[in-house]
Amino acid sequence: MLPGRHGRSGWNGKLGSCLGKGCHRTQPSFRRRPESRCLSTKGQEAMQDRYVGDIGDFANNGLLRWLIGASSTDCFPKLPLGVVWYRHTNEPSDGGAISYLSKTPENLCNHRKCDPELYLALKQLVFKDQRKIDSLQNSRILPEDTVYYGHELSYPRWANRPTREIISNSWLDNCCKEMEDAQLIFLNPDNGITVTESPFLKAGLKYAHISDLIRLARASKSLVIYQHLSRNRTHDVQVQNALRLLTVTLRPLRVWGLIHQYKGIKRAYLIVANTAEHERIIERRLDRFRKSQWVRMNHFQLPVGLE
Repeated sequence: MLPGRHGRSGWNGKLGSCLGKGCHRTQPSFRRRPESRCLSTKGQEAMQDRYVGDIGDFANNGLLRWLIGASSTDCFPKLPLGVVWYRHTNEPSDGGAISYLSKTPENLCNHRKCDPELYLALKQLVFKDQRKIDSLQNSRILPEDTVYYGHELSYPRWANRPTREIISNSWLDNCCKEMEDAQLIFLNPDNGITVTESPFLKAGLKYAHISDLIRLARASKSLVIYQHLSRNRTHDVQVQNALRLLTVTLRPLRVWGLIHQYKGIKRAYLIVANTAEHERIIERRLDRFRKSQWVRMNHFQLPVGLE
């Protein structure tokens, strides 16, 4: 199991122990961000803007389009989607992995064929210099009824811990309100989930915290969570540890882990089904995903399961 926030001994992880009023980040493993439902942060570039259109964005949107039924044909209903951007002030850019969009035979075969509509839409954003979250949303890459929550979370320098706690909990409260109509929610933090980073320090802003997952899961929301993979352990072991954490904490009906790879760089996606209907839909779509160009061309490795 992943280590607990206070030391290396782990933490109880029982969902019931965290279901008090609000389930705010005052509890051991939690953190959150500022209020507002608005995505706009005029005059200030935010973290995810620099990733728009890169290979990670291609993987994010390709997987989401498949899971909600936008790019797969089956008899199941489409799942209303919500996207939560963990948005904070930009740092030196590293979102330059856009060579997959170059017009080469290899790219046309290995990438464009995975999802031609998505590939061309992202290419247009990149080459028209529109690498912004609002441009991505307006492109309709995801369905028109997709709900977004992208208010930037940051703490003023003068803010003490109680003030940061208020800002953080307010952000989470507003996020949950915005996601009311979504059934499948994509959480897109910089580094994935954590139980070790403090939610009230700058480093904690790059993570999704257990309180986020609990609040959304309690409302019967199914989740897709981006997870950064480090070099400390094998990637399969890291994904298995994260799946154990989700299983113990959320008690979902089912969890899956997928690994995306590109030129030696790997990232993971953790999928949580919180209703029986969602489990059937996601399982069927992942079965079809295995036969898609995404997997045939080794973009995705799936599933990574619990041993």
